[in-house]
Amino acid sequence: MQVQVKIFLRAKIIERKLAPGDRLPKMRDLAAMWGTNYFTINKAIKELEKEGLLCKTPRLGTFVSNRPKKLSKIGIYVHFAGQKKDETTSTLNILSALQLLMSQQKTESKIIIDSRPDKERSTPLPTLLEAIEERSIEALIVLNPRYMIMPWLNRLAIPWVLPSSSGAQNGVSYNCVENIEIIYNRCLELGCRSIGWISQVPLGGTYEKTPTQSDYFKMTSEHYNIELRDEWIITPKKWMFNDLMDYGYHAFKSFMELSEMPEMLVLTPDTVAFGSVNAILESKIRIPEDLKIIIHTNKEIEFSTPFPVDKLESSCFNMASGLLNQLEKRWHNKKISHLKLRLKLIKSKEVEKSSILFLN
Repeated sequence: MQVQVKIFLRAKIIERKLAPGDRLPKMRDLAAMWGTNYFTINKAIKELEKEGLLCKTPRLGTFVSNRPKKLSKIGIYVHFAGQKKDETTSTLNILSALQLLMSQQKTESKIIIDSRPDKERSTPLPTLLEAIEERSIEALIVLNPRYMIMPWLNRLAIPWVLPSSSGAQNGVSYNCVENIEIIYNRCLELGCRSIGWISQVPLGGTYEKTPTQSDYFKMTSEHYNIELRDEWIITPKKWMFNDLMDYGYHAFKSFMELSEMPEMLVLTPDTVAFGSVNAILESKIRIPEDLKIIIHTNKEIEFSTPFPVDKLESSCFNMASGLLNQLEKRWHNKKISHLKLRLKLIKSKEVEKSSILFLN
């Protein structure tokens, strides 16, 4: 019961339902509310005092603490087990950007690497719990998160944020309708009336039942009256995190076996696009004459193709900045919502020329 009370009160404080300066009910009243005794409530409150979330004032009661104005020590939790070098590049670039921004802000960073396989990550990493207990970190940024760590993340004694497509309040992502609309508007500009999609992100929602990027892509096609057949959406049944270049290669091979193809194809994310480009080079298809392509790229990761394509660019630096902004708000108990970053469309003049020639 002591643990339940502690988790409940901690969540209320982090979510700002108990704001700095709010006074808690008397301990005997809390004991009655929970159907327990005074001593259990007192132990839970003492532990939250040690975490710096609560403070007692003699003869006045127990209050939610005001956090220091400056967040000075941030932990960065990363996991690379099972990933190939090219699949960790984006995470490493975000990590580098975070460290650069934190050094500019004179904020200490502590990298916590979890080398356990996914099946063993349903419990928190002991070194992470030690860092929290020793106060060597005050807040946490979680890179490349997975669904199996969410239960224990929600029980942590410190604020945390993560890059997430699930729509979580404390998340940052490029997953939004606005970014998909950029693609469809470009499709109309080039005179294309049909479109396809290759991605490692499945249809059917995230673990929190919010639409995935692939879901948004399918939903948006109806609004723009651009043809999108089911066979033109090539995605796996389950989320993929490893072997994405191989997946992109074989996904495009499957695309080439279709009896009919759309006029435009989107390849995302960049790791999948890398593999698809290799398959394109092996095929006899002419880009952009036979098929116009939009590929996802990262500003900080070089990605050139031997044929003209449009690029939909994200930025590891923007992601890092967004994560720090979200964490700062959580640290000060401010209300936050999921931060949606915008992609930048880099248009190819060669692609546009091919469209003009085709239309003429």
